[in-house]
Amino acid sequence: MTSPLDVEKVKRGNAYLKGLHGKIERKEELSLREKRHLLRTGLLPYKALAVPESLTPAERNRILNMPPPDVVTANILRVTNGAMSTPDEVFQAALDNAAAMASEELDLIMLSFRAPESLYERTASFSWVGKLGRAGYLAFNAIVPDRAARAHRAAVLASGLLSPGSFEATLKQAQLLAAKEPLDTPEKHAAYHANYLPFRASI
Repeated sequence: MTSPLDVEKVKRGNAYLKGLHGKIERKEELSLREKRHLLRTGLLPYKALAVPESLTPAERNRILNMPPPDVVTANILRVTNGAMSTPDEVFQAALDNAAAMASEELDLIMLSFRAPESLYERTASFSWVGKLGRAGYLAFNAIVPDRAARAHRAAVLASGLLSPGSFEATLKQAQLLAAKEPLDTPEKHAAYHANYLPFRASI
């Protein structure tokens, strides 16, 4: 049976983590002690927030809801017929002239380098971060490259799926879902991942 002392300890720990979330949001530097506290949780998003440079490529992809690196490379090679092989190349193509890209190439960006038929997997795989609420949101925001965000925005607009006006409104709503509420439904997971990247580029 859990003792009142144990319950109080958990409450204090949660309050401490909440305070660290606030520091991260304000872009304040964490102390070594605070980083160690995050690492002791054993959770990948906190590792990303404490020592992002220690993440492996596979870990970074997991936080960004991308497939493993080898799958990303294979999908890019397949869609571009070997013309490109890395996300950076695809992002740069979108930043240079997204309107000139094939629809399948735009889909690579919008589907986070997953195959179109794996859209459900893309949403479901993000649930592990969503269950962590703020930690997942902060980790995602901390490591996503700015150029990836800009490329995602360019791809969405070039695809014609949304007009610029409705695009901005959709992104703001998705950002509110991601930032202010726990990601406890598939719809919120989808909105967070599909729309947060371009929203970040628009602010």
